[in-house]
Amino acid sequence: MEGKQHLEQQLGFALTEQTVGILLGREVGLALVPSRREDRPLDVIAYIKVSGTEKVVESLSRTFSIVMPDLVRETQMVDGIEIITLHPKGASGGVSYAYVGNLAVLATDPAWVVDAFKAGRGAANDRLSTQPLMQEMQVEQTDSLLAYSYYDVTRVQERLMASMPWAASMPQATTMPMLQTTRQMTMKAMRARDGVKLETLMLYHPNVASQILRRPEPEAASPPFRGVPAETFYLTYIDLFNLQGIWQWLKPLVAVGAQDGLERQLEQFRELTGADLERDVLPAFTGVAGLGVTGPFGPQAASALPLPGFFLTLGITDEARVNQLIQTIGSHVGGPRFQEFLQRKTHDGHELRYVSNLFLPIKPGYVISHNQLILGSDISLLQHMLDAAEGRTNTLADTNTYQEMRKHVRLKGGTMTFVDVTTALAKVGEWRTRLAFLAQVLTHTSPDSPPAELTHADPWTLLELIRPVHYVGAVSQAEVQGVRTEAFIAFEDLK
Repeated sequence: MEGKQHLEQQLGFALTEQTVGILLGREVGLALVPSRREDRPLDVIAYIKVSGTEKVVESLSRTFSIVMPDLVRETQMVDGIEIITLHPKGASGGVSYAYVGNLAVLATDPAWVVDAFKAGRGAANDRLSTQPLMQEMQVEQTDSLLAYSYYDVTRVQERLMASMPWAASMPQATTMPMLQTTRQMTMKAMRARDGVKLETLMLYHPNVASQILRRPEPEAASPPFRGVPAETFYLTYIDLFNLQGIWQWLKPLVAVGAQDGLERQLEQFRELTGADLERDVLPAFTGVAGLGVTGPFGPQAASALPLPGFFLTLGITDEARVNQLIQTIGSHVGGPRFQEFLQRKTHDGHELRYVSNLFLPIKPGYVISHNQLILGSDISLLQHMLDAAEGRTNTLADTNTYQEMRKHVRLKGGTMTFVDVTTALAKVGEWRTRLAFLAQVLTHTSPDSPPAELTHADPWTLLELIRPVHYVGAVSQAEVQGVRTEAFIAFEDLK
């Protein structure tokens, strides 16, 4: 409250729901453009929709005058429009603004204010709306549009580097061309029936796109291992990148400065794991991967503090080769104890290998099935996943929440992230309650004592911010020149 009051004194008005709504509850546009001045690389332009009686910018300028008493106010008339410029006394730079009808335009250069109103009259050329990517978004034809954006990454980087010629001589500058993977980006957000849908497109440089991306078949839309349990509330799978291509792209970055530095790192990896990264590890995997979090399985479900289940799936090229690789790395890192603790168990024709120790509350392990190496936090989770893959138990794809998400997303494959926020928060709340009970027992707190109230510093209170979200789903797929993504955020009660 102290910080809020201090901010209100600086702004000159109270921060209430009404005043915040006046600032946020309107259409706003923000643009970065190349500066026409030599002392800065970029200019900023803001476009704000206002009603005929509102003077939001003038109200803010009065606030700035209170906070900065040396602020100078200048006016000029251009084509019948009054342009006001505010700048500190003795400084050439500042902020200029003007009103025309229901539009307020603010810019760090008055020329952009004039440009905006010329465009409104159809007297300006070179508009962003003529760019092919902007036309592809079809902003004017989109119903329930909430927001859209366009970002020319290449032009911004070129402009910044041109304004800092001294940076070109720095060692880090040699890596910039290799790091410039993205050329342009677009984003569009729309209101849907029960949530918000987002569409994005990232265009890569042609040589980068062909090297690091691979275009999977349409059937690759399913998770990398089809036995993902129905109890899964978080899942990310990736079938988008060419693993060997990414390594060939990264090698020059790692070797910047000295080629022998890369050789030393590869040698350290061989000494640590007993395997050669380029000859033994990379060829064994396809680049397809999945990561999931589920509810507790096996003995954990009945424990005082049940741990969630975790699994990682990796696409492999050869089962025997991967088994040998695991044995090599395990024996090299763990020594004789690795074989002592490693147990074997057969389930439905699959050999599961897991670590069993009296001091471990779980039995982590792995199994190979359907050309996937599956690592799980407990052997019971691995058995459940094998059963789900054969149709004996429900999978994530059978759940109503996942099916609802797929209805909103048209893209079929490449990579996907799915989060059942409602279930995740329920699990977190359950773990929190059990942790509080254990803390009460360990500290011998009386059961009759009232529970401690939540403070503003309590991290659990931050979870309340996402409680209205029901689930989040996003699917991406590689195209000829980049990656297209569709995402959907569903809310419990969207009004």
